[in-house]
Amino acid sequence: HGIRITGAARAALELCAVTHTGAAAVAVDDNARPVLRTCRIGDSEAAGVVITGDAGADAAPDDDTAGEAPSAGGEFGVALRGCEIARTGRDGVHVTGRAVASLVDCRVSDIRAAGVVATGAGRLRLHDTITTDTAGSGLAAGGEAQVEVRGGAFTRSGANGVYASDTAHLTLVDCAVTVSAYTGVHAGDGSRVTVRDSRVQGTPEHGLRSVDRALLTLTDTKIDDTELCGIEVDGGDLSARGCRITKATTGIGLRTDHRPLVDDCSVSSCSGVGIDIGAGTAALVVDTRVTGTGAAGVFVREGAAAWLTDCSITDTKGTGLVVQAGARPRVRGTTVTGTAKNGLYIADNAAGRFEDCDISATGFPAVYVGSEATPLLRGCRIHDTDEDLKLADGADPVIERCRVDDVKISTMPEEALGGEPLPAPGGAAAL
Repeated sequence: HGIRITGAARAALELCAVTHTGAAAVAVDDNARPVLRTCRIGDSEAAGVVITGDAGADAAPDDDTAGEAPSAGGEFGVALRGCEIARTGRDGVHVTGRAVASLVDCRVSDIRAAGVVATGAGRLRLHDTITTDTAGSGLAAGGEAQVEVRGGAFTRSGANGVYASDTAHLTLVDCAVTVSAYTGVHAGDGSRVTVRDSRVQGTPEHGLRSVDRALLTLTDTKIDDTELCGIEVDGGDLSARGCRITKATTGIGLRTDHRPLVDDCSVSSCSGVGIDIGAGTAALVVDTRVTGTGAAGVFVREGAAAWLTDCSITDTKGTGLVVQAGARPRVRGTTVTGTAKNGLYIADNAAGRFEDCDISATGFPAVYVGSEATPLLRGCRIHDTDEDLKLADGADPVIERCRVDDVKISTMPEEALGGEPLPAPGGAAAL
């Protein structure tokens, strides 16, 4: 090691350079609690900084600090402020055991493994710290670690930008995760990942992904330029509020036994499907806007029981809303307009309830009902399109109190008509 701090030692290192070491450049263990300020650590054959044991724990509060504001100055436990960690053979910073540490205004770069790692029961804070050009993930949390990140960025990661596993708890606030080789933010196993007021951009995989039993909680986060899904749930769980997804292949993909929530989100400029609700999934999508998709706006797959409320689907190169066999979605107060194909396509043997919806400007018939399909359409308005309804042989829909206006070819049964005008979006008068 270049410097080892152990026992109950206290130390303050300022303006120091620790380079070209065979083991970790700085190693802290036992109950030691140093402070490193404006130090340069690098060119190590092993890790840059390793913090283990109970190092820094005596300076930390006993309660869970994840999600709370940093203490004065942001320092916490074993503290690094204004330091540079670069060109290490292993992790840039590794916190494990029951150690407690913080990095404030630091830069971790050119790392031949992961940039920052927290495992065991370690607790770590990163404040306005940048991790860049790592062969592994920019930030990895495992075990029972608790990690809080405020400000800063993780960029040009050779693996995930941010990776959580086991039962780790990870919070990102006002962060940027950009240009990662794998998924930007990955939550696996039983981890809990919270992302707020952040940006995820530039990956050949997913923007954010939840698998296994992991919970991904997103608020006011922007996801841009992802080659797979902007947000994907594959067995995990999701709560997404106020998020903006642009330039993905699929905006949001949901395949889970849980009940994921998408609330007040927008999905735009996707080359494929806007929101893909997988087979058997019971998703809740509220007040969400899907626009400019290269395929269907919303796709409800076999046996799904999704709820869509007060949503809009516009300008799709495919159908606005597709419902596959065995699916039984409940769709209320949703607008579908500007679709290259059908506004609503209900496949053979599908069902569902579609109430108070507005469908217009469709390239194919506004509503298609397949053979043996048994949907309920109640209080819907179909207008400004060539054809309102197409029924396959054996289709058995129930249509009540609907309205048809400015349709060139109408096959809507007379007994299905008579609905009251729907209010136009934004409170304007209905045409």
